[in-house]
Amino acid sequence: SLVLCELARINPREYLLPASLRDSALHRRIAGNPSINFMDDWSFEYHSGLEKITKMFNTGNLKSYGLQDRELSVRSTAAILKYLEDTQKTAMSPVRIPRFYSTDEYILFDENVLQNLEILEGAATRSKENSLLEVLDKTSTAVGSRLLRRFITQPLTNMDKIKQRQSAVEFFIDEGVIRRQCSELLKQASDIERILSRMSSTQGNPRDIVALKNTLEIVPGLKALLQGASTLNIRDEKPGRIKHIIEDLRELPDVIRKISSAIIESPPADTGKGRFVKNGYSKELDELRELASSGRKYLGELEYREKQRTGIQSLKIGYTGVFGYYIEVTKPNMDRVPPDYIRKQTLINSERFVTEELKQYEQKVLTAEEKSLRLEKEIFQEIKNAIVSMAEEIHLVSSSLAELDVYVSMSRIARENDYCKPSITDGYHLKIKNGRHPVIEKKLAGKSFVPNDTDMNGGDNQIIILTGPNMAGKSTYIRQAALIVIMAQSGSYVPAEEAEIGIVDRIFTRIGAADNLSAGESTFMVEMRETANILHNATERSLIILDEVGRGTSTFDGISIARATVEYLHAKGSGGKKPKVLFATHYFELTELAETVHGIQNFNVSVKEYRDEIVFLHKIIPGCSDRSYGIHVAKLAGLPPEVILKAEKILSELENRSETMQPFLFGAGGTAGAAKAAVASKTAVASKASVASKASDTAADAQCPGTHNNRGPAGPQYEELLDEISRIDTNKITPLDALKLISGWKERYEK
Repeated sequence: SLVLCELARINPREYLLPASLRDSALHRRIAGNPSINFMDDWSFEYHSGLEKITKMFNTGNLKSYGLQDRELSVRSTAAILKYLEDTQKTAMSPVRIPRFYSTDEYILFDENVLQNLEILEGAATRSKENSLLEVLDKTSTAVGSRLLRRFITQPLTNMDKIKQRQSAVEFFIDEGVIRRQCSELLKQASDIERILSRMSSTQGNPRDIVALKNTLEIVPGLKALLQGASTLNIRDEKPGRIKHIIEDLRELPDVIRKISSAIIESPPADTGKGRFVKNGYSKELDELRELASSGRKYLGELEYREKQRTGIQSLKIGYTGVFGYYIEVTKPNMDRVPPDYIRKQTLINSERFVTEELKQYEQKVLTAEEKSLRLEKEIFQEIKNAIVSMAEEIHLVSSSLAELDVYVSMSRIARENDYCKPSITDGYHLKIKNGRHPVIEKKLAGKSFVPNDTDMNGGDNQIIILTGPNMAGKSTYIRQAALIVIMAQSGSYVPAEEAEIGIVDRIFTRIGAADNLSAGESTFMVEMRETANILHNATERSLIILDEVGRGTSTFDGISIARATVEYLHAKGSGGKKPKVLFATHYFELTELAETVHGIQNFNVSVKEYRDEIVFLHKIIPGCSDRSYGIHVAKLAGLPPEVILKAEKILSELENRSETMQPFLFGAGGTAGAAKAAVASKTAVASKASVASKASDTAADAQCPGTHNNRGPAGPQYEELLDEISRIDTNKITPLDALKLISGWKERYEK
C-alpha cells in the first residue's frame, strides 16, 4: 500500500523491474504506465551492487550514504546504475548521491485521493486545468513549479517544519515590494536542474550553457533583496527558511566568467556547425577561422582572374557539400574553356570544372574548417566538464531558487485570494471557519462562493453524516475540508476566515467509482475494495472522505454496508483519538445514528422551496434532510415532461405504500413521522437479515417505542413475510414486480 501511494505521488516516467516480477501483482498495478523495462534479476544482485556503488561514489564505506543496512536500496541503486551504463553507451558522468526520506514525514494518500480531490488534474480535463495545482501554481520557474507539485503531494506531518514554511510565506506577504522584485528576477531563471542533468550526460548544447550563465547572474540580486529585507512584524529576524535560502544561493563568479568569455550570447542550438565560441577565447581557433574566412576574399579574386583569362563573363566559382569547390561554365561558352580545366560535373545548361589551384585551396580551407570545428567541440566539452565539477553548488542554487519561487507564489496567492494563516497543532481538532473550496471559488464567474464551517475532532464530533439534495454541494463541502488540510500541511495559507488544523497523517477518499473490467471487477467490487483499504489502514489521525458508500448494490445491502462502515470507524481508536470522517449519503436511515451514538453528528445542505421549485442555498446546517429532490434534478437535466410527471406519480404511490406497510412491519407505535418511519422500517429489516450489528437493532428499537415486542401481528405470518423478503433478488426484480409484491402483502394484511 505504501509503495503504491508513493508511486502515485511520484508518477514515474519509467519503471525498472526484475524479470521475475513480470505478471506479478505489482506489475499488474502499474501496467497502465507508459514505460516498464524488465532487467535480468542479476542486475539487482546485492554484492555486485555494493561494488558498483562504492566505485561510482569513490568510497569504501556506504554508511555515510545511509546504504549500509538497506539491502533493497542497494539492489535498486545497482540496477539503476546498470541501466544508465547500458543506455548512455559512453563513460558515465557523475551521479548524485542517493538521499533517503521517510514516508512518516508526509501525509500518505493514494491515487484515488489525487484523482478524487483533483489535486494535480481536473477530473473532466485530465490536465492541470481545474485542479488545485492550477490555482496554487503562480511560480515563475520550472523548478519552482515542480517543487510546488511536490509540496502538495507530500504535505508535511512535522508541525515545526510546517510552521517554518508558513513563516517564509508570511515574510513575503509582509514584504510586498520584495516579493514583486523577486518574482521579476525569477522570471529570468532557466531550468538549471534539467540543464545540469543534460550537461552530465551526452546531451546539452551551447544555449543550455548560456541559459545557465544567465540564471546564475540573477543570484546576487536575489541575495541582496533578501539580505536587505526588514519587517517590523518579525522584528528584523528573518524566518529560518529564508536564511537557509540566502545561504544556499551560491554566487559562482568563476563559472559565469568562464562561460561569458567563451560562448557568444546567442549561440546555435547544436555544436554541429560551430561558430558558438567567442573570438579571442582561443588563439588557435582565431587563426583557423581567419584562414577559413580569408578564403572568401581569395575566391573572389580567383573568379575575377579566371573571367579575365578566359573571357567568359558568366563564369562563377561555387561550392557544394558533395563535389566541393568548382568553376561553372555555361554551354554556349564551352569553346572558351582552357585546357587546364578538369571536368567534374555535367549539368543540363552548364559544365563544372576544377583546376589544380582550386583543388589545393579546397584542401587547405577544409582542413582549417575541420580543425576549427573540432577545436570548438573540445572547448565546449571543457566548459561542460567545468560545469559538472560544480554540480553540487549548482544544485544548491537550483533548489534555493525553487523554494524561493514557491514561497513567493504562495504569498501572492494568499494575498490575491484572501487566504488565512492556519493554526497548526498536534491535537485532533479540525476547525474551519467560513471555509471555501479553493478551485470552485475561482471558477464561479460572477458568482460568490458560499463559505461553510467545519468543526471536527476525534471525540464529540468525530463523524459527520451529511445529507441533502443532489447538486446542493455535499461533495464540494467534504472535498474542501480535505483540500484545506492538504494546503495547510503543505505550508500554504488556506481559503478560510480562520482555521485550526490538528496534524493529519493520512487522507482517504471513497468518492464515485468505475469498473475495472480488465481485472474482472465490477463497479461495486471496486467500491468495496477501496472501502476495505480505508477500514484496514485508517489511523487515529486520518481524515476520511466518504461519498455514497453502498450505492452500487441493492438498497438494503447498501444501507447495511454503509452503517456498518460508520460504526466500524467510530469504534476505531479510543477516547478523543479517532479518525475524522465526513460521510455524504442519500441513505437518510444513517442519520438515526446521531441520536444513539456519541461522536456522530448530522448535518445537511439547506434548500428553499418556492412555487414547486427548489433553490440550492449551499449552506451546511445541523440536522438531517428528509428529501433528495432527485426528480427536480432530473427535470433540470432535461428529462421529458411526461417522464417527470410519471416519476412524481410513482414516487407518491411508493411513499403511500411505505406508510401503509410501516404499522404492519413495526406496529402502530412506530409511526412518529414518515421520515422516521422509513428509517425504522429499513433498519429493522436489515437487522433481521443479520446484516447490521446488534447496535443497529437497538437503535431502531429506540426510534420506535414499543416495537421490540409488538411488531404487528406476531407469529407465523410475520416470519413468512420476512422469509419472502429475504428470498427476493433485489438486483433482478423490476419496479413493477416489486409493486405487485407490496400490493399482495397489503391485501394479505388487510384481511
